[in-house]
Amino acid sequence: MTGNSAMFGRSYLLAYQNEGAKPEVAHVEPDEGFMIYDDTVKCEPLAFVRYSWDENGILEGTIYYADEYVTFTDDTLEEAIPYTWHDVPAVEFYSNEERQGIFDGVKTLIEALDNVMSRKANQVDYFDNAYMLALGLNLEDEDGNIQIDRNQRLIYSPDADATSAKVGFIEKPDADGMQENLINRLVDLIYYTSMIPNLQDSAFSGNSSGVALQFKLLPMQNMAAFQERKFIKSLRRMFKVLFESADGGQIVRAINKESWLDLRFTYIRNMPQNMADAVSTAVQASSLVSQQTALAMIPGVDDPKAEIKRKQEEQNETVKNAFNSIPNTPDYLVGDDRGDTEEPEE
Repeated sequence: MTGNSAMFGRSYLLAYQNEGAKPEVAHVEPDEGFMIYDDTVKCEPLAFVRYSWDENGILEGTIYYADEYVTFTDDTLEEAIPYTWHDVPAVEFYSNEERQGIFDGVKTLIEALDNVMSRKANQVDYFDNAYMLALGLNLEDEDGNIQIDRNQRLIYSPDADATSAKVGFIEKPDADGMQENLINRLVDLIYYTSMIPNLQDSAFSGNSSGVALQFKLLPMQNMAAFQERKFIKSLRRMFKVLFESADGGQIVRAINKESWLDLRFTYIRNMPQNMADAVSTAVQASSLVSQQTALAMIPGVDDPKAEIKRKQEEQNETVKNAFNSIPNTPDYLVGDDRGDTEEPEE
């Protein structure tokens, strides 16, 4: 789904009920469906259309509305069939408002680079197939025959001035320098336009510190954060469709239809992190800011409040175990965990 959104600019998830009346979701290819929105400010979905062509070339598909769906064949609509969904059971995932893939902005540059590389390969073949010329040189033997294979790419002319005989290869102007400059410029523009750093660039690998890498990867991180927000929005809508349709227990039983508001989505990026510097910074900042703010500075700590709570529970458990290991510890210090093993007197 993420790959299709990156390549085609959009992707779809469709919710449906299986044979056991349990909710499931299916991925719909970008060229097999489309979403219809209204013209209001909120741009709410009106319907989702999924279509395909059979072996006879006849168009067929299904239109999913809220509370019902309609199948069609060519220009013929069937009767509407109600279902348990309270909203359009499909969600569109897109990377940007224009529904452009990551390659659309640099497609012409990539095509130009392919053209230059193709021409450069043709020039290599040209030099392998160069013609040899012999001007002003008599190559006849004693019998007046010329021992030359005309198919070996040779141009022979003995009529030229013999004093200026010339033997060599026909060459065309060499544009290797211009081509190399064009290739380098196209490569730089492709990375610059797509906001992706060139990992093979010597300037990129020259400074491998964590902070330097983060600054160089900042445009790509900003683009990833933008797409992350779009995906979270679409995922929330998908769960909203599932949970709100569970009102009355039709689809997802024993669940609150407002539960989708409590969902949290975490995306972990495979980025280089200097954990030692981050932990050191958090320790130094703990004397100036709250413990929750200091923990938020450490990569990997997504919920500082929950982390503080777990730390307190670990400390309480450590103290309790320490008291339990000491003999003759008063009961009010141990708590209820160490019960009285002696039988009560009658």
